[in-house]
Amino acid sequence: MSFGINISIEGFEELNESWKRESIHMQQDLGHCVQEAADAGIAEMQRNHPYQDQTYKLSGGMYTTPVQVGARVIRCDIKFMAKYARWVNDGTRYAKPYPFIPQGKRVAQEKLDLCVHQALARFWARVG
Repeated sequence: MSFGINISIEGFEELNESWKRESIHMQQDLGHCVQEAADAGIAEMQRNHPYQDQTYKLSGGMYTTPVQVGARVIRCDIKFMAKYARWVNDGTRYAKPYPFIPQGKRVAQEKLDLCVHQALARFWARVG
C-alpha cells in the first residue's frame, strides 16, 4: 500500500526558472570573488613583505591561475615564478624565515568572505 502527498504552489514554475537562471549568475559572481581574493592576496604580499626584494623576482613573479569552476569548488591558485619563495617564507637551515604568505592568505580570505557575502545578497535579491 502506498499513497502520495501532493502540494501545489502557485508560481512555483516561475520561481524554479528564476532559481536556475540566477544560479548561473551566482556561479559567475563567485568566480569573480575568487579571482578578486587572489589578486588582493598578491597585492598584499607585494606591498607588505618583510624581506628585501633586490631583484623583484619574488614580488614581481606572483600570478594567479585561471579560475576553475567545478561541481563543488571554484578555485584559483596563487603561484610564484621564483622557485625559492618557500625558502624565503619558511626559512632554511642557513637563513631565517621572512613569512609573507600568511598575511597574503589572511587578506585574500577576508576579501573572499566579504565578496561572497555580497554575492549571496545579490542572488537572494534577484531570486526574490
